[in-house]
Amino acid sequence: MLKFGMLKQSVIMSVQNIISNKMRTFLTTLGIIIGVAAVIAMVTTVSAVSGSGAEEWKVGDRVSHRKFGLGVVEAVEPLNADAQVTVQFVKAGTKKLLAGLAGLKKVE
Repeated sequence: MLKFGMLKQSVIMSVQNIISNKMRTFLTTLGIIIGVAAVIAMVTTVSAVSGSGAEEWKVGDRVSHRKFGLGVVEAVEPLNADAQVTVQFVKAGTKKLLAGLAGLKKVE
């Protein structure tokens, strides 16, 4: 029964400290939220970039880009976990793009 009393006293003291130190509690919580958001952003970015490597693109693929329009893949060069894709666009000419960042979409 002595241990339960100590636990109860520790919980009461913890709650009192949280209530009395509102600014410190707020800043600590804010720091945790920012840290978790940063980790989620980094994991999402890395998975998005590594998810579209050289194996996804082949010479002759028809692609669409939001700015350059329709085009045809002329060359694919593996580049770490990504790929450098050379595309001949109908209106914009030849462009070299990183597949993971370019936002290319295959057109059937």
